[in-house]
Amino acid sequence: MATYEYHCRECGPFEVRHPIGQAPAEASCGQCGASAPRRFSPPAVRQVSPALGRALDAQAASAYEPKVVTRP
Repeated sequence: MATYEYHCRECGPFEVRHPIGQAPAEASCGQCGASAPRRFSPPAVRQVSPALGRALDAQAASAYEPKVVTRP
C-alpha cells in the first residue's frame, strides 16, 4: 500500500492509502465529501535499518491511533 496526497478546495490536503499504481485521479474528501484531485509529491524514500523503520512507523501511528493499554 502507498500513501497518495489529494487536495480538497474547501478542507485542504489529505492522504489516502491505495495499492501501488491503483490510486484514482480524484478521491472524495473525508470531511466534506467533495471530489479532490490527486497531488503529486516526491516519494518517501528512507534508508534506515528495518528495526528503526518499524519504530518510526509505530511512533507515527501512535499519534493518530494510540494502542490501548490494559495494565501499567
